[in-house]
Order: sequence, then structure tokens, then C-alpha cells
Amino acid sequence: MKYQLSDIAKTITTGQIMNRVTLGKDEEDNSSCFNMQELVPGAISGGVVHLDNTLAVRLKKMPLDNKMTKLNDIVIKLSSPYDCALVTEEAEGLLVPSYCAIISGIDEEHINIKYLVGYLNSEFAREKLLIGVSVSAGTMVKQRSLSELEIVVPNIKKQATIGEAYWQSCQKKYVLEKMVLNQQEISDSIIDEVLRQETSYDKQ
Repeated sequence: MKYQLSDIAKTITTGQIMNRVTLGKDEEDNSSCFNMQELVPGAISGGVVHLDNTLAVRLKKMPLDNKMTKLNDIVIKLSSPYDCALVTEEAEGLLVPSYCAIISGIDEEHINIKYLVGYLNSEFAREKLLIGVSVSAGTMVKQRSLSELEIVVPNIKKQATIGEAYWQSCQKKYVLEKMVLNQQEISDSIIDEVLRQETSYDKQ
């Protein structure tokens, strides 16, 4: 079976135009301003929202509710590499910028959300998304193209099996990447400390 994405999602919304809500360099910071975490593109990778890569921004006004992440939304980059991620409880309440879109209200009777995340991250789906689009380094996919994207849908049991296998793979990859990063930071710290000690010794 096949659907368009707009058939299985209640809303597909582009993110917030940031300069409308962020505090500008020449604007006065006061008690009505507040901080919020922005879901920058680097935080969307491999089906997962990388919270360590979100960005703290200073806002002068509250964004619209539909510009922030909610549980079981899917957030997708509208520019290359067009990655998407599932919003878990930990990733709720992030401000989504205009170079991303939020897919909300998935019809879970017909679509397994984890399967949909895997599908949208597949090369197969990306090729379909870019049909008729002149691709360059800065190409942005339009909301209409995303809404009209064809979704190939097997039966719900098969979706659940595929979706769970995909999600487990995403989680393992995420944990491994964090372990590698932590190990790299430890290694860098050791080298830095040795070099500082050597430099200090040479000055004596």
C-alpha cells in the first residue's frame, strides 16, 4: 500500500523563523527574555535527537506551540542530508528552526512511527523526495514536496518488526558514538596534560 505523507500525518509544519523570536545584538536583554534549547541540524542524526548538540538561545518572545517538539513528533531537516529523528520524552520542548519541519499526529492505526522514521531516513525515500528538485549544497526541500512524498506501507505487523529493529539499531549507534566521543575526550585530555607538564618542566 502507498500513501502520501500528508495522508498519514495530521500536520506537517516548517519550523520557527528564528530572528522573529531571538534577541538581537542591538536589543535590550530584560526580565521578560528567557532561554530555550534550539534543535539545530547537527542534533538530528541517525533517527535520534542528540540533546548534547542542541543550542541555547535567548528569546524575546514565546514561539508558537507548533514550532516546538512534542512526544512522537518526527523532525526532519529540509536541506542535505535530509535526516529525520523521532522525538522522545527527553527531546520534548525544543525549538525547531525554519530549516527543519515537524511531522505531527501520525495515524498510528496504519503507520508504525519507528518504521516511518526508518523509511524517511532511507536512500529510497530521499530519492523520491528529491524528484524534480535541482539539488545543490544549499537546496531546501519545500513543505509541499515533503507533504506529497510517497510512503510505501507494508502491513502493520511487518512495519512494527522493521521499525523496532531499526530503532534498536539507532539506539546502539547513538550509545557507541557517545562512547567513542567520551574516549576521544579522555585521550585528548591525557595528551594535553602531558604536554602541559613537559612545557612546565622545560621552563624550570
